[in-house]
Amino acid sequence: MVRYAGPSGIFYSPMPVRIFILWLCLAPALRAQYANAELPVYESVPEARQAPEPVHQLNLRDRQLFHLPAGTDSLRQLTYLSLMRNHLEVWDPGLDALSVLEVLNLQENNLRTLPPSLGKMGALKRLVLTQNQLKELPAAIGELHQLEALHLDLNELDNLTPAIGGCSALRMLDLHGNQLSELPATLLRLAELRQLNAGYNQLRQLPEDWRS
Repeated sequence: MVRYAGPSGIFYSPMPVRIFILWLCLAPALRAQYANAELPVYESVPEARQAPEPVHQLNLRDRQLFHLPAGTDSLRQLTYLSLMRNHLEVWDPGLDALSVLEVLNLQENNLRTLPPSLGKMGALKRLVLTQNQLKELPAAIGELHQLEALHLDLNELDNLTPAIGGCSALRMLDLHGNQLSELPATLLRLAELRQLNAGYNQLRQLPEDWRS
């Protein structure tokens, strides 16, 4: 049990000391969801459009959205956009205008497919697609040559396009919780890959020359 002195007095936490300290350290980062802490994060499109300076970060998390709010595509300097926990079922064409995005968080929506235009988002470094309903990826994913982290966990993927081998900067790939029975041999091209999670799939074998 942890004794903690807060602004309103002393309270006790049942968490072990180490877990409690870890929670205190990680809470701000979890809230940020990969946003740049040195830049302002706007919470609405009207607010962002009225900003006196170019807006780089927009958080539209938990807004019950079925499509992008009007005017989002006019924020052409966005480098960070969170649409986490909404109701998007299809890729909104307005996303195609955000060509300098570096972080796009679409976690916990209802996306079933991604369009070929995804490949035009060449500045992307982190793409979060966790917990959607994706069954496949477009070959255009291989055109994201700056992509460093790709979160595809908890979807319905039963195959992984060989084009994934074109993501030459990829360092982290999360595939856990899908329906994959095999992994493409092109994963061996990902020389920068440091983390690969393919647990909770239906893998029966690994690509030849996996030791490389």
